[in-house]
Amino acid sequence: MSTEIIISLVFAVASVVSSVCFGLIPTIRKTRLEKLETKVQRLLWNMKLYHEIEDELLNRLASTGANKQTTLREVRNKVYKENDDRVLSDEAKPSVYNKQIK
Repeated sequence: MSTEIIISLVFAVASVVSSVCFGLIPTIRKTRLEKLETKVQRLLWNMKLYHEIEDELLNRLASTGANKQTTLREVRNKVYKENDDRVLSDEAKPSVYNKQIK
């Protein structure tokens, strides 16, 4: 084999390796990080909604002897309306987060 062919093969392999190291791997990491950041934001929003619902329920139940389920539905609807019709995501369901804990 001539020297030129060997040099071109080395450069070809080096370019493929550098493309993987500096292109593919950082892109995969960035995508995973963005997904995790989105999930954390949703979980924080869920916590905020839960606290608001709980506060409103405690205030209402302390002043009236209303039915608990009816009051719960009314309060959830009120809190959702006050927060631009945002509702709890699927991660807030006990069946979902219990699976993630295990």
